[in-house]
Amino acid sequence: EKSNSRIEVMAKNSKPDLGDRIIHKEPAFNRENEGEVVQMLAMQFVYKTDDGNTRFCLFKEDWKKV
Repeated sequence: EKSNSRIEVMAKNSKPDLGDRIIHKEPAFNRENEGEVVQMLAMQFVYKTDDGNTRFCLFKEDWKKV
């Protein structure tokens, strides 16, 4: 049985799709953000958090689809 709460571990350099919900871990800043992918760029993507912040994430950083 599949669960909607399952988190997929992404391979290095994989890319999300527009509209995907992701979790982005930033240990250097002691934070973890969740949001929706709103733009794709050459080496990174942009996502918007639920509280309205816009954040950037490199494809090679620590992120996962929700």
